[in-house]
Amino acid sequence: MAKVEYEWVIYDSQEELDFKHWLDEAFEAGLIHGFRKLEKGIDTFELIGKQKYISNGKRKHCFASVDYTPDFLITSEPEFTPFCENSIEKVHHYIDVKGSFSKYNDNKQFQIIRKMMYKFKGIYVHKVVPDELFLKTWVPELCRYTEVKKDVKKKFKNTPTIKEYLEDK
Repeated sequence: MAKVEYEWVIYDSQEELDFKHWLDEAFEAGLIHGFRKLEKGIDTFELIGKQKYISNGKRKHCFASVDYTPDFLITSEPEFTPFCENSIEKVHHYIDVKGSFSKYNDNKQFQIIRKMMYKFKGIYVHKVVPDELFLKTWVPELCRYTEVKKDVKKKFKNTPTIKEYLEDK
């Protein structure tokens, strides 16, 4: 994964930055109440602590802890939850952004972490694939165009802007 810097913030991938652009537009339109990018260390959940064993009266390290940091935390009303199911009231949504392809098979790893987060912390983490979300809702202006010719990207030719999306609702 290639890290991407935007406005002095480092994102783990281009997909994460694209989702941030979508969140910016959703916030400006009043569709969500707020969001923030979560930081490793500060917003990290320890799911399983370090495992040690005793040998010859000494404690020795056996396994590292299992820690997890979601990508974003969003606050919204239940009426607007295109990435979430079964929301009842104003809620906090933990989001993990995934690309549409990963050579590391981290989707399988994410499924395990997601289950652990729910079992041990009572937190459901929503998986968001930005391109799929854009096709379901709208494509942010900063993601809509090719870099060189500034044409609308083929995959987003029939995808509305946020203004068109809101007019349609």
